[in-house]
Amino acid sequence: MKTNVKIPAPSRWRRLAPQSVRATWLATIAHRGQTDLDGKRYAEHLRRVSRRTDTADESTVAWLHDTIEDTPVTEADLRAHGFSDRVVEAVLAITHWPGQTNAEYVEQVLANELAVTVKQYDLLDHLETGRGARGRYGDTDWFPPTVMVGHPKLPFYIDFLARIDA
Repeated sequence: MKTNVKIPAPSRWRRLAPQSVRATWLATIAHRGQTDLDGKRYAEHLRRVSRRTDTADESTVAWLHDTIEDTPVTEADLRAHGFSDRVVEAVLAITHWPGQTNAEYVEQVLANELAVTVKQYDLLDHLETGRGARGRYGDTDWFPPTVMVGHPKLPFYIDFLARIDA
């Protein structure tokens, strides 16, 4: 769901900050007012995904991975805010575009190594976090969060993770 948040223009001092710091700032503003399926601030999901990462680029993409899909942020905005080509390309690859089939989306993500890594962390966060969640995905005691039980995206998430792990 797109928000009506006004995206601030880039400023000189922000461009001096590391990409991951700029991404945190931009994503937090862009997702203002959005909540996850549990009713928590959406930025908390982005923070959890970022905490799973190992590199600055992974953290940057983790913060930005839903901005184009769910907010007014565009590719041009990301470039204007000084994000590297590698980061922008990964964000574009991880964006599920309107009218795009799930199969097309999976192939698009799989074509970008950075997007694959962040998408895996994103899916694991959806499958391991929230009320009723138990264990880690793939363990015998794993149980998804209550909001994911019967959710139409659950089979897609599980199939996608299987493709990544294959």
